[in-house]
Amino acid sequence: MEEKLATVVEVSETLEDSPVRLPSPPDTATASYRSVMDLVSRALADRDETDLHLILPRGAARIHICRIFYICLVLASRQVLYLDQSRPYGTIAIGPGPRFNAGL
Repeated sequence: MEEKLATVVEVSETLEDSPVRLPSPPDTATASYRSVMDLVSRALADRDETDLHLILPRGAARIHICRIFYICLVLASRQVLYLDQSRPYGTIAIGPGPRFNAGL
């Protein structure tokens, strides 16, 4: 007995009626380059180096923490920040890069 394969239209109509909804994309405005630079600048005000976990807001969502870390990586690639991790899964040290005072 041959099974009838569902057409794309039939499948899409079924999905439209489905109660499961995908989560909306995260708000990317929660962390900007400027806000991360402000966090780092405040942490570096009285020392030469800080740790990533010290600049992270307490109780921040994982997506927010990932966004801050990503921005730190971008700023490090632009030589605004200096990042160093001495061992795998160790703390990530953040310091001013050669272009730190030049801004964004």
